[in-house]
Amino acid sequence: LTPVALAEGMAFARRNFGGLEQRVDYDFIPSAVFCQPPIGTVGFTEEEALERNSHELLQTRHPLGMDAIHALLKREGCWVGELSHTTREGTQVTVDSRLLLSRRSDGRLLVLETNHDVTSRKAAEAALRASEESLRLATQTGKVGLWDWDIVNNRVTWSDSLYGIHGVRPDEFAN
Repeated sequence: LTPVALAEGMAFARRNFGGLEQRVDYDFIPSAVFCQPPIGTVGFTEEEALERNSHELLQTRHPLGMDAIHALLKREGCWVGELSHTTREGTQVTVDSRLLLSRRSDGRLLVLETNHDVTSRKAAEAALRASEESLRLATQTGKVGLWDWDIVNNRVTWSDSLYGIHGVRPDEFAN
């Protein structure tokens, strides 16, 4: 974490969980911005990204719309969820995002944001769901059933089609 994020996090925790009002003095905290994925991996140079709003630069989208996210952030002080960014080349990147609203000592509002690229994980989850659906359709259409025996826990699991083949309901099957 950056020094600013650490100071903000500590102040947030003390205020919201410890009941202690603490203001962060930004004058003596060095600042840095870290981005995952790094801005360079989404195709922008430092000069292109400098002094730009990251959500405009990355054409950030959310099903609720970014205005709704900003309204929630203003009301709640923080927001957590998935956002979609677009690289310079037009590739979609999905990130787990965390936004924290902070007020500087001079009264200026800042948004502290962390993003973690989950594009590969989301693709793997979608592939797994598709594979599971294909297997379900194959066993159902082919009148084939599957079972699994967890020897360590002595637990047997049947596929939905196996119940049908044996003419029993899942709640009738003693495990």
